[in-house]
Amino acid sequence: MLSLEKIGDVLLNEQSKVAWLLVLMVLSRWYRSLHEHVRVAHGDKAHPVIKRWKSSSRVLREGYRPPAWWSIGTQYLVGSLHTVYHNVVRELRPVAEVSYDRELFKLKCGATVGLDWAKRSGELEAPCKHDSSKPIIFIHHGLAGCSKSQYVKSMVYQLVRQNKYRVVVMVARGCGGVPLTTPYGFTAAGFDDLAQVATHLRKENPDAKMFAVGYSLGAGLLANYLGRAGKASVFSGACVVSPCWDFEKTTPYFDVWSRHFLAASLQGYTEENREAVSKHEKVDLDKAMAATCVREFDAHAVVPVHGFGSVDDYYAKSSPITYAHQITTPTLSFNADDDPVCSVEGAHIMQQKKIFGPGLVIARTARGGHVSWGEGILGHASFMDRVILEWLDACFEHEFGEDHALQSAQEVAQDVADRVSKAANVKLAA
Repeated sequence: MLSLEKIGDVLLNEQSKVAWLLVLMVLSRWYRSLHEHVRVAHGDKAHPVIKRWKSSSRVLREGYRPPAWWSIGTQYLVGSLHTVYHNVVRELRPVAEVSYDRELFKLKCGATVGLDWAKRSGELEAPCKHDSSKPIIFIHHGLAGCSKSQYVKSMVYQLVRQNKYRVVVMVARGCGGVPLTTPYGFTAAGFDDLAQVATHLRKENPDAKMFAVGYSLGAGLLANYLGRAGKASVFSGACVVSPCWDFEKTTPYFDVWSRHFLAASLQGYTEENREAVSKHEKVDLDKAMAATCVREFDAHAVVPVHGFGSVDDYYAKSSPITYAHQITTPTLSFNADDDPVCSVEGAHIMQQKKIFGPGLVIARTARGGHVSWGEGILGHASFMDRVILEWLDACFEHEFGEDHALQSAQEVAQDVADRVSKAANVKLAA
């Protein structure tokens, strides 16, 4: 017979097994909950590209699953961790380096912007910028970014592998080594810079189809251009990633990002361009450099220079939500609800009030952070990249036809294999 002590041990063991089983069931249920569908919204009169993309999209069918170890915590804490971790992982394990051929383009106001044409990514050569048979992908970076920003390089690398586009990155005035030739810099109100570059690219490439991708602040500028230009837009398709549709809306974590990251980026940008900025009589440089948040910085370095009545006036007049109803170019806005930097509230208002131009579609995920959407065990890969590429392919197919797109995809696959093999042989010979 079993002693009372042994019976107790058996019961404890059984209770432990039940407890562990319950824990595993809870964890399993939580892990399954991380997988989510991408939510899509658009107006009643949606562009044919939107309808076709929705019906055939692989990313919409598969959905998004963030790395589990980035997904523990409250909404904006998770979004912040996701954003930081993804960028750290990409810095530690960067994509292939990209080399560019830089053009300096003068704007009407005397400002200078950079046009960085992709030449090579890793061991693969990019199509020549003068190859008129290739469409153009135009990319605009985010706040104080440049063509060397990891999220830009990742997209350029993917596009170079496809070998069907010429790729050019617009580097804003004073960013990425571009000289600041005006006494004021890159702001959320600077959508005319983008418009002038777009017009220049169209003039230089009258027969080429052009598509555009914008990130963060660059996404806001691109969205503003698309809405203001309406049917006169030079682009045949666009994707805006992590845009803030309404700059007057902020997240509970924005103040943390504003004080510890964004203000420092703006001040670093100002310090790099101090000689030019200090020439403007209305800029209070000392107060701008002492600002503890973005709002303070804007009050001293942006509002007085550009004639806005206040910071709120600046944010209201720079918000692309004002012109969203005029977007006719097929445009995908990709946002994460937990983005701690650019509030998704503007997109939510647009969905509620149905503020959609016929070309605009908004795709949202619950998780993803800001310009991140890491996926895989380490989170090095990005769901964002897959979404952008698929959308661009849908726009390409609409412009060139399904048969041409299929033939192009087959040619691209064979070309990538040939170029990789050639590069490997050259490396071995060396």
